Amino acid sequence: MNRVVVIGSINTDMVVQVPHLPGPGETVLGTAFHQVHGGKGANQAMAAAQAGAQVAFVGGVGRDVLGAQALANLQAASIDTMYVQQWDGVPSGVALIMVDAGGENCISVAAGANVQVTPSSIAAADAAIVDSDVILLQLEIPLEAVCAAIARAHELGKTVVLNPAPAQPLPDALWPQLSLITPNRSEAALLTGVVLETRAAIAEAARVLRSKGVGSVLITLGGDGAYLDTGAQQRWITGKPVEVVDTTGAGDAFNGVLAAALAAGYTLTDAAQRANEAAAHAVTQMGAQSTG
Repeated sequence: MNRVVVIGSINTDMVVQVPHLPGPGETVLGTAFHQVHGGKGANQAMAAAQAGAQVAFVGGVGRDVLGAQALANLQAASIDTMYVQQWDGVPSGVALIMVDAGGENCISVAAGANVQVTPSSIAAADAAIVDSDVILLQLEIPLEAVCAAIARAHELGKTVVLNPAPAQPLPDALWPQLSLITPNRSEAALLTGVVLETRAAIAEAARVLRSKGVGSVLITLGGDGAYLDTGAQQRWITGKPVEVVDTTGAGDAFNGVLAAALAAGYTLTDAAQRANEAAAHAVTQMGAQSTG
């Protein structure tokens, strides 16, 4: 047990700290610049590895400096990068991020090599999927690759966790193949049409998602914690008050630790509790792949 395969994106994050996020046409002078490793897939893989899972990563980078640095970073965390493809003439993914004084952020992503990940990339990583306990995916690579991976993992009876970020409409056939879906508040709203402003609305959004055929729903709510609906039980997971430095990657920390805990044999409720604590810790540090 304890084997997690993460299928997703690898980026380099260019982060500028600003006093406030700019409006249209506004220039805001930043106070500091950081270049850090990112991409939802890589962030979640790092979090899972730091939580003790044996992690294999499936994705893609360009054959460039940023790609080489990203692979070295994953390998330094003992993440298996055998199934990360490298392409000539394609830039590695980059995210431009601004973080304000309150820790809120805005992000623009140039996907680069991430869009080169295809169903054939998934087929090439079949051995890793066969050997896994938990498959964790996001939506920063092409949807057809995500669907191919989920179909294969479901066929093998694996625990399949989808973090639907950034949110987009999903094929009807995909939902019953998911063991668990982990949207945040805005992603759940986009997928259900429910405005999640109250506890009743959050619970209703979870019911709508479960009606699509997914096994369980775990809606992350930032500082307010999370809401879990397995069908058999509904539970609120209390948020942990912390001093927020940077919210970038908090959801990725949540999902990575969640997958690691599930692979280690924790119940979904206990895994969600551990993930919630990890996300709270993550926002106290700068960058999406902070350690410690």
